[in-house]
Amino acid sequence: DFIHGALFVASVVVGAGALSGLSTTIGAAALGSETAAAYPALAQAVGNVAINTALNGGNVEQAVAASVGGVAL
Repeated sequence: DFIHGALFVASVVVGAGALSGLSTTIGAAALGSETAAAYPALAQAVGNVAINTALNGGNVEQAVAASVGGVAL
């Protein structure tokens, strides 16, 4: 049981790392490569918004636009 628990925790950590990379890629697509390179945390945050909205069945375009609405790009 310990091994199964450890494997589960490891898979969650690896999955979170993969989603982190995916969210940064999505954020870069939404913001543009120059802005994403200058503000990587913003790119990841925008990507997280897009992923969470998509997984919950929301309007991704509207959520991403709202998440960067106050940012001068």
